[in-house]
Amino acid sequence: MAFYYNNKILVKRVIARAGEWVNIDEDGNVTVDGVPLDEPYLTEKALGECDIELPYQVPEGRLFVMGDHRSVSVDSRSKSVGCVAEEQIVGKLVFRIWPFSTFGKLEGTEVNYRLLFCVPKIRDVIQKQKWEGDASNESYAA
Repeated sequence: MAFYYNNKILVKRVIARAGEWVNIDEDGNVTVDGVPLDEPYLTEKALGECDIELPYQVPEGRLFVMGDHRSVSVDSRSKSVGCVAEEQIVGKLVFRIWPFSTFGKLEGTEVNYRLLFCVPKIRDVIQKQKWEGDASNESYAA
């Protein structure tokens, strides 16, 4: 999903919805309501920056999100971002253009767990984030 945070659009995966309990162990293994998540899209698991008390119950009207680069991603594990309000969501992700090795239409669960952002000059956004080296933005959409 994509949402606004500090005048930036962040793209993260939806991990849990309102009322669900999230727990993350020291090795970065995530469970939702006691069920371990199957996360084949991760290259490495990590607890990362986590200053919330676990297990954590997602508040009403909010979504718990995490980035794919868990060791450096700033997401719902951090009180500075927290859970994302439904009003912050911009749209559903259906197509990936970065990284080029995975260019194309998203299929299956990838579509269910990510949302799309629509930016008039997406090329400018990609170029800016590429040069800034923002590791918390793992995917870009058009």
